[in-house]
Amino acid sequence: MADTLTNSAFPAAGSDARAGELAVHLPEQGDAGLYFIGRIRTPWASKDDNPPRKGDASEGPVCRLELDPRWAPGLRGIEAFEMLQVLFWMDRVRRDLVDREVVTLDGQAAIKHKLDGTNVKDLTKADVNKLMKDIIAGKTRVSVKTKKLRGRAVVRGGPGTATRTIGLLGGILTYAIDAGIIDSNPTHGLKKPKYAVRTRRLTEAEYRTLGSLPADQFIPALMAQANLPYYAGLLSAAQYHGAAHHRPQEFQVMLGKARRPIECGKVRVVFYLRKGIAAVPVQQFNTPRGTVVVSTPAATAFDLVGYEAKIGGLDAVATILVELAEKLDAEKVSALAPTVPLPWVQRLGYLLERIGEASKAGPLKEYVRQHARQAAALQPSVPAGNQPRDPGWKLIVNAHVEAET
Repeated sequence: MADTLTNSAFPAAGSDARAGELAVHLPEQGDAGLYFIGRIRTPWASKDDNPPRKGDASEGPVCRLELDPRWAPGLRGIEAFEMLQVLFWMDRVRRDLVDREVVTLDGQAAIKHKLDGTNVKDLTKADVNKLMKDIIAGKTRVSVKTKKLRGRAVVRGGPGTATRTIGLLGGILTYAIDAGIIDSNPTHGLKKPKYAVRTRRLTEAEYRTLGSLPADQFIPALMAQANLPYYAGLLSAAQYHGAAHHRPQEFQVMLGKARRPIECGKVRVVFYLRKGIAAVPVQQFNTPRGTVVVSTPAATAFDLVGYEAKIGGLDAVATILVELAEKLDAEKVSALAPTVPLPWVQRLGYLLERIGEASKAGPLKEYVRQHARQAAALQPSVPAGNQPRDPGWKLIVNAHVEAET
């Protein structure tokens, strides 16, 4: 290797290097070239104006994608897709970094850092509550070298990390109950902190960039004009309840009849057929132009498992349930069980139990015991085959589900 790593490889004082970054001398010339198909325009004039990312996509700006007309033939047919992945090149970042801190919100590391050596039988609700408060306050911060050649794992605190960590710990303790190690789960009943709640509204300039009002500001009037009962559901509803792990790329509306998607400027609205829509409990949220009808937390939870293929699969459902669980009332969830297909009840109860919310799944398990005559598949789109069964939920566990932590 011609270019060796020496002290001179570190950025000089006064450079734009940040703490934890290590740089090397770059070769005199590159090896290949690229043809860009367009540009991404952000609201910022320089790199210094770009605020630090907080991990919540809903706090980000509205950007504009400008495509070179010559590449238009290669984009034919993209309107058939709900989402697009854009590979982009950051033209104003350093190219000489070989080592940097990698920030992770890793619940496993936070648990290991604070509870390592604690006997699970001795773990109390007070211990878990203290762990949660310590994470919120940032006392679980830890920086360790990873096994990989590059980078470090940096665990930071905050409400989001706390909520996900307690959800992960609850799932671990549920397995301990199943194994007969402990009798109760000390994570149950803890009030988790709110986070990822939408606090920012689009500016007039961002409205103009979108080419339309946000969907929640024109859908109510459109549905009223068509005399159609509706509600915002799935990921859109989860966002209103502070449980959307990522900002939805489309506004999802449940209707009693089929309807084609609509696009207004850069705003896309997708409609899903929901049988028995009149029986679905809803609530209203204020918008700058009135109110929008949204499914309640309990109704949202059932819809998520019923339409899991529309939102990214069961892993995505479990991730949202970790954050939605705080707003779920066991009695209200149980009251909805007779109004939805029985497999929805089995899947929702199983997932709630796996993420450490067995207390909110208890009434559902009794309902399944009384009404389920045959086992249902956890993942309906996957063959059941010779897969293990969960007798309590009468469920064929034909998929491994893991919430994103």
